[in-house]
Amino acid sequence: MVSLASETESLKKETYTLMRRVIEWTEQFQHYAEELKEGFWGDLYGLTAMVWKQRLEEESAWLRHRYLRLDPYERSSGEREDYRNGFYYRDFVTRLGTLRLKLARTRKRSFLPPGVERFQRRAAGGGAVVRGGLLRGVLKRQGGRGGGILTHGVGRGQPVS
Repeated sequence: MVSLASETESLKKETYTLMRRVIEWTEQFQHYAEELKEGFWGDLYGLTAMVWKQRLEEESAWLRHRYLRLDPYERSSGEREDYRNGFYYRDFVTRLGTLRLKLARTRKRSFLPPGVERFQRRAAGGGAVVRGGLLRGVLKRQGGRGGGILTHGVGRGQPVS
């Protein structure tokens, strides 16, 4: 019979010590790892934005269909309340970037999906540029230095009245 002490000794001899080998990352490998990580998150954000865009556009079309209670090209018996009038495009700024949505409309109303109203319609800095331009008279076709705000350069030409 083998004693407990001798069994423990044999296990200690058989136990392998895991050694960590430190590998120096080259600058090229660091750039590769960063690009891989950015690419993954970029793809994930892109796919998520695409899914949300499709879902919101389908919901807008469904709201219009529910409102009209008629399939496309279907004739109604009697007087119609409203008619389809195609689509229009709106840009909304989200965490996923700017989503350009194709929203359904009729002749009397449009169909913005619930929850989209809370998103901004333009980037945060855009309002300040337009407001500053209005204060300087740039958008009233007055030339001068104020035109550089919108054109990123020096204003050209004479004022047009």
